[in-house]
Amino acid sequence: MKIAIFLALFFIYASFCKANYLSLENINRNSFSSFDLGEIKFSFSQEKPGNCTTPIEIGADEAYDFIISKNPIIIDIRTPQEYEEERLENVSYNIDFYAEDFKTKLNELDKNAKYLIYCRTGRRTGLALEMMKELGFKDIHHIKGGIVDWKAKGYPTVKGSSSK
Repeated sequence: MKIAIFLALFFIYASFCKANYLSLENINRNSFSSFDLGEIKFSFSQEKPGNCTTPIEIGADEAYDFIISKNPIIIDIRTPQEYEEERLENVSYNIDFYAEDFKTKLNELDKNAKYLIYCRTGRRTGLALEMMKELGFKDIHHIKGGIVDWKAKGYPTVKGSSSK
């Protein structure tokens, strides 16, 4: 008898959990600004992208709009050779992800500025985002798909030497 009561209570509890989970799917994102699920933090903003507290992955279209509207500091984290071959316009820094002093150079930057970082396909920037987050950067974005996606969408690039 005790087992039957326990099972009945368990299934009632489980059905309430399922109902609460389903209702979370219908939350209006504009009804709150952020929430925290343990290690996963979400931040919503009317001005997104560009007004966040955690690293944001954005596509080439969003990155272009972000550059135009927010004028971020653009960092190319590819090798100097890749940088010379082709890069986004108006890059502020070329900081080689594979260089021994990569983290040191990042740490010298203003932690409160807006940043857009990119590499060739987005793999290196995914790792760099975590480093920047650990270093205390507050507003960092990276281009999902890197310069490959940027070029595929037809956005401008420049070639040749630069003193960055």
